[in-house]
Amino acid sequence: MIENILFKRKKISKKIKKDIGLSSQAVFQKRWDLVDYVTRNGKKYGKGAAHNLWSTPIDNTTWLYAEKDIITLKITPNYPWLFDTPQLYEEFYSFDEFVRNYKPIAEFTLSPEIAKEWLDQAHFIIKTIEERSERRANEYSGS
Repeated sequence: MIENILFKRKKISKKIKKDIGLSSQAVFQKRWDLVDYVTRNGKKYGKGAAHNLWSTPIDNTTWLYAEKDIITLKITPNYPWLFDTPQLYEEFYSFDEFVRNYKPIAEFTLSPEIAKEWLDQAHFIIKTIEERSERRANEYSGS
């Protein structure tokens, strides 16, 4: 994803005007008033999902996208009951309350130089893992 952004193959849609994190949560609640969406074959789809770097079902989602030459890393909360029902004695709050209190957890802007450093480090880590995995495989196979 960083490569796509650095080499200008992936930008956030200019038509996304609403908060990408809140919009992503609202899709599951079919709260289209909070979502930037497109309609295809009569079905609505939220924009921005391609910018989801990683997420956990309950806690948060991390987004990575570029607008012009500004790269943004944004961490947003997830509504805890998107895919689950509250447990007995759990402190439940409605999706409307989540919307009222919603704010991103963190938002960072990255220069293309910093993003390139991240990419180089990621490549180094991947190469190291692959080399060590290959070495272990050879040790176990007796090669």
